[in-house]
Amino acid sequence: YGINYKDNIQEAIKLLELSGNPFYSIGIDSSGLASIDLGVYGVPETFIVDGKGNIKYRHVGPILKHDLNNTIFPILKKIDNND
Repeated sequence: YGINYKDNIQEAIKLLELSGNPFYSIGIDSSGLASIDLGVYGVPETFIVDGKGNIKYRHVGPILKHDLNNTIFPILKKIDNND
């Protein structure tokens, strides 16, 4: 899932068409209030949420290969093993 944070909707659609859309669904936060509720302070931010809706990890900035291999994949594996 993704959240379009204050971006022009048409411009966001163009970007996703050019670079690919990795999201199952995308919400729109045109006012920025939902992002404030989540404590977002840098864009992009990525949250890993477990099946119960608990935030297990928060990553600020782009996700690099090192982040995937050393942080994100191990957390996802741990969450998957606990379900």
